[in-house]
Amino acid sequence: MELKRDRGLKPSAPGALKKGVGTRWRGPPGSSSWLAVFFTAALWAVRPVFCAQSAGGQPFDFLFLDAGARSVAMGGAYTAIATDANALLYNPAGLGRVAQNEATVMHNQYFAGITQEYLGFAAAKGWGLNFNYLDFGSIEQTTLSNPNGSGLGYAGLTDWAASAGYGHDVGYGVSLGVAAKYITEDIAGISGHAEAADAGVLYDVPLLDGLTVGAALQNMGPGVRFQGASESLPLNARFGAAYRFSLLGQDGVVSLEADKERSDAATISAGAEVVVLGVLPLRAGYDGKNDAGSGLSLGTGWKFKNVSVDYAFVPFGSLGTANYISLSLRWGGPAEVEKADDAAIDDDFMRADGFLDEGLPDQAREAAEEARALMPPGDPRMVRYFDVLGHIAWSTRDAAAAEKNFRAAVDAVQASGLMDEYAAYAYTGLGLCRLEDKDKAGAAKDFEVALHAMPTERNRELIEKELQGLNGAAGIK
Repeated sequence: MELKRDRGLKPSAPGALKKGVGTRWRGPPGSSSWLAVFFTAALWAVRPVFCAQSAGGQPFDFLFLDAGARSVAMGGAYTAIATDANALLYNPAGLGRVAQNEATVMHNQYFAGITQEYLGFAAAKGWGLNFNYLDFGSIEQTTLSNPNGSGLGYAGLTDWAASAGYGHDVGYGVSLGVAAKYITEDIAGISGHAEAADAGVLYDVPLLDGLTVGAALQNMGPGVRFQGASESLPLNARFGAAYRFSLLGQDGVVSLEADKERSDAATISAGAEVVVLGVLPLRAGYDGKNDAGSGLSLGTGWKFKNVSVDYAFVPFGSLGTANYISLSLRWGGPAEVEKADDAAIDDDFMRADGFLDEGLPDQAREAAEEARALMPPGDPRMVRYFDVLGHIAWSTRDAAAAEKNFRAAVDAVQASGLMDEYAAYAYTGLGLCRLEDKDKAGAAKDFEVALHAMPTERNRELIEKELQGLNGAAGIK
């Protein structure tokens, strides 16, 4: 199939392409009897929540609580998906793929008056921050001699963690990230503190377009001391995979994950999401850490331009339910990224176009990857990168890969807001893929968007010809 430098795609005949956060606090030596009894009572009170998401008995197990209604609804299987404001909680490598600045706030109303508050931020330049706070409320103090606690008052139990990290897309489908966190736990005025580090990686598998795998090692550190009593941090390893797809023209993703905490058996989680009409996400998941309930979770939300509202519902059997609500805002990004070596990037893309004209897809892909390696996160030229990959797939008669990359190019167009000639290429390519799938209505819509961008003359001729064929002999006015 002939491809020219001005990127005019030639359509082929149909069918031509192949298709519990648990805290087991041991207490300092010499604790008073009332404090020991209080700790025992506190642990029994909060154990259902802990066991619901982790079987561990180490301090700071609240770190295993999911945050962000989207990830919760998908069973916490988020290590290979976390390229948003929640990346620090799951995999810091995802910070290297954040296209726009993004902030997320979440409230989780647990049963028994327990609440969780979460704030996450990720910048298009690759760095991020988050804050996670858990409040168990007040528990009546008791002593061995006063088991009813009369006149002893109440004491609280709180946990919180603050993190900062950085991720970078190093090219060739690989992103790396690291993070540091400060953690504290306060039980009846007695506090323990610790510092820890996380590291992660994401990799786009070239053998299967749409497949991303990820891994993260969390809570690495020397441990924590409570008034002389030393405890190990809850070291945790996460391994996940996610596959992005299109179902009846709607974007979707499925994910699978295995988590292994230092002292626990490995657990499995899974999730699925389909975004209807680009605005209504429908989600379901299974969390193997939820021992109190079935492990199932459900969620939905609404996406409007740069604002998203998400909700997740998680049952914990006889203990009750948890309701998560998140609000996410996105802004800036492409216009605020650091200046890159524009000349080198443009030269790489010109070489990629030349290799395509010569029928050398492997060399074209290599040149495009070299261009991507020079681009900062959120660079609007990601449209051109995915467009090149779409043309490569089209030229090798791989319809599924072509559609996947043209969809990614269209997503990049929407993120950047730029309707230039490369936006026209992206929508034209996606329209031809839809036409290949017999989706005439979707193809016509994409061609119309491409026509109102800034197509080259050759691309305009192609668009008008395809629209004329779809709309009949009336042609394009």
